[in-house]
Amino acid sequence: MATLKEQENGKILVAICKTKDNKTVERPYVTHSESAEFAEGFIEGEECKLYTRRFKNKGKSYSFEEQAIYNIFTFGGVADSLDKLLNLACTYKTEYKIPNMFKTINTEFERLERIYKKTKKSAEEEKKRAARLPIEDFKEKVFLDEDLKSVKEEYLNSLKVPSFNTKNFIYRTIKYQKAGKIKERELIHIKKNAISKEKLEFYYDQINKMLYRLFDLEPNMFGVGKGVPEAVTEIANSKLAVKLDLKNFFNSVKKEQIFKGFKECCKVNLKDNVIKQIIRVGTPLGRPYQGQKTSAILCYIALLPLIKELNAEDSNKKAVYIDDIFIKQEGTFEEAVESLKKYKAKFKEKGFVLNEKKCKVLHGNKVFFLGVNLQTNKLGYNAYIQKLKPKMWRFYDFYYLAKTQEMRNKKRKFLEKPLYIKTKIKEAQEIVGKVNYIKQIDEQQFQSIINHKKYGMIYKKALEVLSYVNPRVRNF
Repeated sequence: MATLKEQENGKILVAICKTKDNKTVERPYVTHSESAEFAEGFIEGEECKLYTRRFKNKGKSYSFEEQAIYNIFTFGGVADSLDKLLNLACTYKTEYKIPNMFKTINTEFERLERIYKKTKKSAEEEKKRAARLPIEDFKEKVFLDEDLKSVKEEYLNSLKVPSFNTKNFIYRTIKYQKAGKIKERELIHIKKNAISKEKLEFYYDQINKMLYRLFDLEPNMFGVGKGVPEAVTEIANSKLAVKLDLKNFFNSVKKEQIFKGFKECCKVNLKDNVIKQIIRVGTPLGRPYQGQKTSAILCYIALLPLIKELNAEDSNKKAVYIDDIFIKQEGTFEEAVESLKKYKAKFKEKGFVLNEKKCKVLHGNKVFFLGVNLQTNKLGYNAYIQKLKPKMWRFYDFYYLAKTQEMRNKKRKFLEKPLYIKTKIKEAQEIVGKVNYIKQIDEQQFQSIINHKKYGMIYKKALEVLSYVNPRVRNF
C-alpha cells in the first residue's frame, strides 16, 4: 500500500510506493481524489501519469503548474524524448499522452529543407545563366522590353526562393513598408487548414510553457512575458546611453547558439538528444522564424549567456527588448563611444549579427528607447503620433465619409472586393495596435486621442471593424 507525504516546501505531494522489482521509491502524486489508495500503482518504471484536476489536502490548494515543475526537475534527466518530457510538464486537462508529434514535425521539416535547397539551387543556376546572356539575347529569350538593363536587373533580383508548403506548415516571404523602404520578412507557420493544426498548436503551446519553467531570464530582459512600460522604467532618466540593434534577430540566430544557452543556463540537466529535439521543432531550415510560437523564447535562450556575462561585467543599467539593447552610460561622450566599440565586439564574438546603422551612442535630452523619450517618459510626438494620423485618415476614407446609402451604393462593387476588405482589416489592426501601444506608455495621451472628436471616432470605427471580423481571418 502506498502512503502520501508532503515535500519539505509543503506544496507538492509525493507518493511513497513500490516498483515491480519491490524497490521503495518516491513519485509525484496527482489525482482526481484525495485518497491514499489511488497512490498504489500510481507510477511504474520511470514515467508518471498526470491527472489535471486541482485538488486540496488539509485545506491547502496544489496547482498543476507547481506539480509540472516538480515533474520536470525530478524526471528531466530520465526522459529520453521530447514527447516524454512534455508529458511530464503537461498542465492541460488530459489523461492522455501527448501524441508523438516530434516525428511528424521532423518529417515535415526535412521535406521543407529538401524543397528549400532544391528551389534555392534552381534560382542560383538561373541567375548565373541569365547573368551570362548578352543584353540582346536576354531581351529575346526572357523579356520583350525597351529598357533592357533595368529589365535584366529586375529579373535577376526577382529570382528568390518562392513560398512553398507541406501538409501542416507553410514557408513564405512577405513584403512590407517601413521607414519608406520596402522590406521582406521570412515566415514559417502552421497552415490554417492543416490536418493536425489543433494538435500542433497544443504541442507548441506545451513546449513554450515548459521552456518558461526551464529558464530564468535576466530581470532586465523584456518582451517575453513583460512589456514596454517595464523596459522603459528600468532605464528611465538616461542622458547618455549605448544602443545596439540585432539585425534580423529571429532569422539570424543559429541552432548552435540556442544549444549553448541550454547547456549554460537551463535549470535542469537535460540530455543532449532532448535539447536537440526541442531546438529542432523550433528551428525549421536551421533557425527560428517569425510566425512560430517558440521563436521568441528560443532567441532569448541563445542571447541569455551573453546578457548574463554583460550584467556581471559592469553595473550599468540595461534593458533588452527582443532585438533592441539599451545600456545606460556614466561619464563622458568619448567614454560611451569606447563602450559602444567594446559591446559591439562582444556581440560579434558570440556570433550575433548587428545592424551597424542602428548601433549608436545616444546623448542629450533626446534619448529614446522603443519610441519613448526617457527624459519625459512620453512617446516622441513627431516620431510616432504624427505618423499615425495619416494612417487613421487613410482608413477613414470615402466609404465611411459617405453620408447616404445611395452614395455608398455607387461604390458597392469596388468595396466588395476581397482585397479592399483585407486592406481595411489590416489598417484597423494597425490603428488599434498603435493606439493601444500609446495607452501602455502614456494614459493621458491615449485619453486625448480617444476623446478627440475626429481621431476618437476613427479609433472606435477601427474597433468596430475588428469586432465583426472572424479571428481566423484577421491575420493575412
